[in-house]
Amino acid sequence: MIHIIPMLFLLAALALPAATQWNDDGSLPSSLPPVSMDGPPGTKLKEFSFSTPRVHGLTMIKDSLYGIYRSNMTKQEIYEFDTTTGAKKATITLAGYPSNAWLYGLGWDSFRQLFVMGDTTLMGLALADMNGKITTFVSTPGDRNVGAAYDPYRDGYWVCAWNTNSLKLYDAKSLPAVLMTINLAASGCTSCAGVAFSPVNDLVYTNSRSTQKGYVFDPGTGKLLLSYSGLSGGYGSAWWDRWQCPVVAEETLWKITYRDAGYPRVDAQNTVQFGKTLQISWKAGSSGGKIYKAAAAFTERVAGIRFLNRYLPIATDDLFFLSLVMPSIFSGFEGSLDANGTATGSVIVPNIPALAGYGFSIAWVVVDPGALFGIEAFSGPWQVSITK
Repeated sequence: MIHIIPMLFLLAALALPAATQWNDDGSLPSSLPPVSMDGPPGTKLKEFSFSTPRVHGLTMIKDSLYGIYRSNMTKQEIYEFDTTTGAKKATITLAGYPSNAWLYGLGWDSFRQLFVMGDTTLMGLALADMNGKITTFVSTPGDRNVGAAYDPYRDGYWVCAWNTNSLKLYDAKSLPAVLMTINLAASGCTSCAGVAFSPVNDLVYTNSRSTQKGYVFDPGTGKLLLSYSGLSGGYGSAWWDRWQCPVVAEETLWKITYRDAGYPRVDAQNTVQFGKTLQISWKAGSSGGKIYKAAAAFTERVAGIRFLNRYLPIATDDLFFLSLVMPSIFSGFEGSLDANGTATGSVIVPNIPALAGYGFSIAWVVVDPGALFGIEAFSGPWQVSITK
């Protein structure tokens, strides 16, 4: 059935009016509905309160959010949170860590299927399986580690130490060998806590408890790409691929917040009825006035088109190519962002009951002739289900 779906979209397009015409400068026609602006980088996009105090680290496994918590030296746990309510969905009790270890920071090694954690008292790194069993503990003398994230391109663990203001990349194949060090203090980031990594845009992120800011770095060069204010005691961080944004455990608020980092994201519902139109807002707060290009596909979270260590996270399947050439169905899938970095688009789903139960994903890029391969940044994949 899935192979026929592009043809159903194509046949429906033949019965639609002519495609929207773009202005000569590539901008959206003024007749299209106005767009909204969420705010500059650092703006809260979403938040929920967590019932457990002192969440010391966060990580995301696809769309599931996990946090590490220590009630005392003998009981340290990883919780899976409901990303809507903040309620605990599952508990993983950690076992086998050294006496007096305080595990702090949380990452997920997607290649080895292991949790990665720092340690602040014994100064080390710990790896644990999905059942909570510690499989590896190594010493990192002098570094009180408070954040960890896995980098699949360099096969290493980005780990921050609050006392040395350093962000180090440890070789996952040869712990505790260090592949690279970023001096956080040189960028104004002190008392760091939490590390996150974006495989879509090849970015590494950390929080500062002293400056109350978030910082985004180029993991290849260590260059600071972005910093923003507005945090309230960020004690852990993750990166949500779908919105290309950091997720921060803000202790003074007792909340977990999703913060806009200015990278491309799709703002749309995640369901649409057959015969109806999915309304979309393209948002990239750091890319006002630039050209964008979007596409849809059946399969997501794959490197559909790869540009060194960055990629468009959807497959180049039949629907992908159809979405590039059928603006009567996939409206506003190219054009110019306004000064706030926003634009609108839509997908008209054919009025065919057989489509119910299927879905598609959307992703887009910001075009910049001066950027590597002419692409400034990529969005994450936004998944949409077709319903009755």
